[in-house]
Amino acid sequence: MTKEEERKFVNHLIEATRSGKIDWSPTAVKDQFAASVQGKYIITVTKGWEEDEVYFELKMFDQKKRDMLETYQGVAELFQVARERGLRVDEAVTDILENL
Repeated sequence: MTKEEERKFVNHLIEATRSGKIDWSPTAVKDQFAASVQGKYIITVTKGWEEDEVYFELKMFDQKKRDMLETYQGVAELFQVARERGLRVDEAVTDILENL
């Protein structure tokens, strides 16, 4: 898979998340969210640090938990939308606004 194909894939995941087609959940790992896609694949997005530098990583696994894809291309935006969806930020903001 080329870097351009990886970018397109990540952009598609961003749009699918925004439109509610992908539901993310926090994992036991700090700053990591996971989604099941089509009941066949698991995708994780992780924010990590290495030598005081932040990075964002996407990994895709099959049903047998085999590592299929790892990329860093454009993952920062995907992490942000997955985090908002996984933590139900919209619901929390609405709740606060309705009850203040």
